[in-house]
Amino acid sequence: MVTRKDVAQLAGVSVTAVSRVMNNSGYVAKEKRKAILKAVKKLGYRPSPVAVSLQQKLTKQILFYCKDLGNAFNMETYRGMIHYAAQFDYMVVLSGTWDTERIKTMLIDGVVLPNESVAVEYLRAIRNTLPVPTVSASYGSPTIHPRRIPLVESDTYEAIELIIDHLLEKGHRKIAFASPYPLTVEHPRGIAYRSKMHAILGDRVDDYAFISDTAPKSFPSEEEDFFEYGEQIAHKIHHSKLEITAVINFNDDMALGMMRYFHREGIRVPEDISVVGIDGIKVGSYIHPRLTTVDLSPFTQGMECARVLLDMIAGKKVKSRTVVPVRVIEGGSVLDLTNSP
Repeated sequence: MVTRKDVAQLAGVSVTAVSRVMNNSGYVAKEKRKAILKAVKKLGYRPSPVAVSLQQKLTKQILFYCKDLGNAFNMETYRGMIHYAAQFDYMVVLSGTWDTERIKTMLIDGVVLPNESVAVEYLRAIRNTLPVPTVSASYGSPTIHPRRIPLVESDTYEAIELIIDHLLEKGHRKIAFASPYPLTVEHPRGIAYRSKMHAILGDRVDDYAFISDTAPKSFPSEEEDFFEYGEQIAHKIHHSKLEITAVINFNDDMALGMMRYFHREGIRVPEDISVVGIDGIKVGSYIHPRLTTVDLSPFTQGMECARVLLDMIAGKKVKSRTVVPVRVIEGGSVLDLTNSP
């Protein structure tokens, strides 16, 4: 293995001079610098990454904590982080294990958290003393805001409003909502649904909200099978006495599970019932009919999480909230009732 001492001997300079050139710090005469760079090229010398990180006090690694590794949305977000971080020679380490004490001792320069609830729990666990720069993905919770941690937000409250408007334009009014969680203040999707649909369904709005019986209700939880939740709630809708023309699902995985159940039972999508999701993951475009959804831009959100975090690591001032735009992607899973006979 070639060392700086080998470079110094070939160039006829001191090891200190070689270190200054390699670290781009301190003065080295032009001729000596030229000789050092020539020796580096001839010997094929490469600085040890560990040594460089120790000198710079940077590991060139950031951590993305994500408990649900089977969720395609999270993986799209992770891909966005990798894409951005690689431009600055950073590696994004992925961990599904929640261990705040271990995070304090890991060789990382920063942490990305998956949502506001985890960020609040993290601050509580470390007693508000951040060991490294930290940023969190956010989904528009009206009540949860982890102070001191910048948020990169895809607003799910706005997403629900957009998809309801889309369904209303298509002539739907008997619109149900399928969610793993109760319609509480911690979940902006449910709050937005209740607020927007109350004007249409009145006091019966909660009757059209279908909640999973098996989803975990507290943090931290294990990986969640949203596909299964979708099948469960599709069964409830199938056997309910409500007239329902369209269902908004908490996310795309739930929508896909719901569509599978309906297909198995001979219920046609969208002819018999329309199904939409919230996410914008790629798998929704691979099925037939293609899923209508609201794109939360997970790849872009991941890139923005990495950008904000690397800016923090570099000592730059960052915004407390960065917003990622959301938009409706129209597929074939919604029937246009305005054109129906």
